[in-house]
Parts: sequence; C-alpha cells; structure tokens
Amino acid sequence: MSRRICQVIVGASEGDAITNMALALDLELQSAGFRSDIFSYWIHSESLETRITPIDELPPEGEVDLLVYHLSIGHEVVSSLITERRDPLAIVYHNITPSDRFRVFAPQLAHDLDMGRRDLDELASRCVVAIADSEFNASELRRAMYENVHTVAAGVEPSRLREVPVDAPLLRTLEVDFPNGFVLVVGQVLPHKRVEQCIEAIHILNSTHYLGLGLVICGPHRLFDYYRSLLEFSRTLPFVGVRFAGLVSDQHLATYYRSAQCLLGMSDHEGFCIPPIEAMEFGLPVVVKPSGAVPETVAHGGIVLPEGAGPAEAAEAIALLLQDRELKLASIAAGYARRDELSRSEHTREAAVLLAEAIS
Repeated sequence: MSRRICQVIVGASEGDAITNMALALDLELQSAGFRSDIFSYWIHSESLETRITPIDELPPEGEVDLLVYHLSIGHEVVSSLITERRDPLAIVYHNITPSDRFRVFAPQLAHDLDMGRRDLDELASRCVVAIADSEFNASELRRAMYENVHTVAAGVEPSRLREVPVDAPLLRTLEVDFPNGFVLVVGQVLPHKRVEQCIEAIHILNSTHYLGLGLVICGPHRLFDYYRSLLEFSRTLPFVGVRFAGLVSDQHLATYYRSAQCLLGMSDHEGFCIPPIEAMEFGLPVVVKPSGAVPETVAHGGIVLPEGAGPAEAAEAIALLLQDRELKLASIAAGYARRDELSRSEHTREAAVLLAEAIS
C-alpha cells in the first residue's frame, strides 16, 4: 500500500503562495507514488474544493505516515490538532509576521500570529524535517532550535500567468485613467505592507519629476480600518491618483503586470515575496525595500533600495529607472535571468524528496 503524506494549511485561496506550494508538492508526491492529500480549515475558492479537503476529514493517527504542516499563522483548531497528534511531523515554514504590527487594526489577527509563533517554538522537538522557501526563513527555524533544516524555493511558479490573456476592457480603462502610465503594488493590504509609503512615494515622484504616474494597488483589503486610513491619506496627497483594485482575477492581474511601468514594494516584513518574481516574468522592472527575505528573493533581478530607505528614495529610484532607457532595459534583462533561476521544477522535486526521505 502507498505511503500516505498529508499536508495541512490554515486557509486555501486561489493564487495564494502557500496554497500554490502545497498544490505543487501534492502533484510531485503523487507522481512519486505516494498517497498525497491536502487539508485546510478554510477553503476560500470553489475551484479548490476538488483538490483540498476540509480539515475535519484528516485521517486518524496511524493512517498517516507523515504530517506536513505549512506554518505561517496559528489557528485554534489547526494548532490544537497539530500539537495533540503524534504523527511524524514535517514543517514547511512560510514565516510569521511580527504580531505587534496588527494590535491596533486587528487584535484577533495579532493573537493568531502569536499562536503561530507558539507553534513554531513548541513543534521543534517533534519535527523530523523542516523546509523553508528562503534562507531568511531557514535561519529563523535554526534560531528556534530546529534541526534538519533545508532551504528550497518549492512551488514558485513565475510563469503561472504567462498564457493568461489581457483583459481588453480593463486595458482601455487603464489607458484612460492613467494616460501617463502607472506604478503597480501587489499584495494584501495590511499594515506591514506599508501601502501608505507606496502612495507617498508616487506623490513625491509626481511632485518633483512631473511624470503624472498613477498607482494601482492589487490585493484584498483584509483590515477595513487600515484600508479606510489609506483612502483618507491618499485624499490628502494631490499629486497621485490611486486605484484600489482589491482582490483581482488572474486575468486582471496579468493585465496589470503587462501594462504597468514598474512594480513597487515597500513592505517591512517578507518571508519570500512572490509578486516581484511574477513581475519579472512580464518584463516589469522592480523597485523594492530591503526587508526580510526580499533582497535574497529579488537578488540581482531588480532595484533593491538601501537599508532605511523610505518613500523619497523609492521615488528617486523609480524616476531614474523610467528616465534612463539603458538602466530600464538592463533591469528587465536581469529580472528575466532571476526568474529563470527561481522557476526550475527541480525545486519542488527536491522538497518532495526531502519529505519522502523523512519516512523512508
């Protein structure tokens, strides 16, 4: 009978990086002859219901050869289930954002992040193999006394939107709303993403270099109070027009990537950061703050701002990039090269082999 590997995630969403990694590992494990399943407490997309099973259907102990916990945030039910079971355990670590960034806008989310941190500390002694998608995350595992830690960027698929067609009506709308072009921000609208710094950067850019660029922010509004504060802030800055696109379809996201002038990221904390790599796939130059694993992820593929950089430095970097054709072309070429380094299918295969070896 095939050995059984069960992956557990807190929430499954279409386009989500953790969900994508779990799905990629699932396919790789099945192709290697394992019985592989994914279980989640939340399943936010109907399209995922055929590949991901509700967590209350997780098989009992004794029927699971390896339990794989994708750790990024705690949850009462999931955390209790993982800590109480005694199956052989693997951790796939996606980083835990410091909870103090959420205490004002989202105390419950801060609580869940603290619970994830508790899980991280308590599960080290049980973990037979730990996989991190960046060395930044791997170093955090080692500080938490994890052993047998491996850095593997499994499940990264920069080309996942390559064949998605442009949405023509959206493209026409963008050409009307932003005749001089726009800068793109992609990610959840959360306090640690520092969306307000992105808005301020484009305001500074337009008020000093007169480029007339707009700003499009693609990502779900997880915290209404923070989103409302951003709306109010943007209204105080006369030199930037902001479109909050919210959670968008893959077709709309691909259209934004294809038509933007550059991608901007000002987040204060990232364990890997997928959007810059997806942007590189479309030849979109990248300007990012050097937080967490971002310098490691972007590497030579984009403009990584100096330590301590803020909106003014970001504005100058974008202006230089867009006004210097040779620099822009060089940045695009570097992005393609970095995309190629991260898109090798061997990464997912390597992670699957590590999981298989843990129960061999």
